[in-house]
Amino acid sequence: MKINFHIILQSLAFILMGFNYNSQEKTSYRERHVTITSKDNFKQHGVLYTPQNSGKLTPAIVVGHGSAPSTYEDVGYYTYLAQKLGFVVLAYDKRGVGESKGIYRRFNLSESQESFDLLSNDMSLWVDFLARQQGVDSNNIGLLGGSQAGWIMPFTAYKNNKVKFIISGEGTPLSAGEEQYFSELTDDRLDGPMSIKEADAKMSEFNGPKGFDPRDILKKIDVPILWIFGTSDPVIPVDASIRELKTMEHPKHEIVVLKNGNHDFVNVETGVSYNLLEYIGPWLAKIGVSK
Repeated sequence: MKINFHIILQSLAFILMGFNYNSQEKTSYRERHVTITSKDNFKQHGVLYTPQNSGKLTPAIVVGHGSAPSTYEDVGYYTYLAQKLGFVVLAYDKRGVGESKGIYRRFNLSESQESFDLLSNDMSLWVDFLARQQGVDSNNIGLLGGSQAGWIMPFTAYKNNKVKFIISGEGTPLSAGEEQYFSELTDDRLDGPMSIKEADAKMSEFNGPKGFDPRDILKKIDVPILWIFGTSDPVIPVDASIRELKTMEHPKHEIVVLKNGNHDFVNVETGVSYNLLEYIGPWLAKIGVSK
């Protein structure tokens, strides 16, 4: 996976259109900058968004990151979704980015196990932080994010039993090596050297190093996961990912497929963004997460 700025660019596009995720809910959300200390003793910075006048315990979400060096503002798209659903939200600067200390690591297949272990440790600490906050329903804390977060969030849930649900946008249950192989075949582009269909047909030929492989983790964790894919995503091997999930037959995994959707959840035929709330809201109700 190359460094992926898709969601960051999506957030910027909405801002240019006059839509600011971080101010969208200012009339109904309190915003507080907070810090924690990572396991390796680096200060990590985040922003806690709390609904005003809730009057009851509220479910909460930690927003995850893709592979880019992103701040809490750069994942504002997911923060917005969680706010629209009424959650307490914690978004943070990825380690080594913004006000978070430590070293930001570019994606590197050979280091993916170690790197994802570190990133999931950070996310787990933010889950613990949320669980301690007044007004948070500590029995209903979930994770929401896209792309690389699709690996980090299950790893976090494996380490922290406070995680009760996961919403993964354009993530994959395949290994980092398989994803990188597909990404190189398409060059992360619809007009790349190989089409999505052609690249998918080559997936069975992969025999390289896998790096981080989430399969065992996904089989072990008993956490509901909503997987959202787009059929026109040149970054993630969507068809192979869906085949893998169907093979796993995990009773708590559900798949949503967006026809002609790309890595930004945009229909490439119409140019219109999918409203993910139409899929996430009913799924949350189905698994019993109430606000």
